[in-house]
Amino acid sequence: MALVAGFGAGLVANHDSVLFKFLKRHTPQVTVNLPQSLAGLPVLADVPQNHLWLWLPGSAWWLERKLTHHYSAVHSVFFERQLQANDVVVHVMPRIPLVTWKGMGFDRDGVFFSITPGPWKVLPQAVFLSGASNAWRA
Repeated sequence: MALVAGFGAGLVANHDSVLFKFLKRHTPQVTVNLPQSLAGLPVLADVPQNHLWLWLPGSAWWLERKLTHHYSAVHSVFFERQLQANDVVVHVMPRIPLVTWKGMGFDRDGVFFSITPGPWKVLPQAVFLSGASNAWRA
């Protein structure tokens, strides 16, 4: 306990403590790998400001849940942790639409999400019959 207090005091006093040096040396550089279809999403803003948390178990699950719930076009997220290089690469995988409807996409999981207009122009357009009951029809 006294050891931790001493490290903390050194951290506050002159920023030259052993604990401060350890934390600085082991805080990873974070790179976000976004495909072209998700370009422009502010994913880096959702990554914790203190990148040291990304080494902890469960942090990948927490960030994946946050990104997939916040951005409907994100299908999954996985981490590539490189301890020797002190790097964490966040790979964001997009949803792949099967059809489009009113400028939005439907994927194999039945999720309705925004798509960029460029690469998905060749997809078939969904058409719902007038008598069909569908929650997405407006």
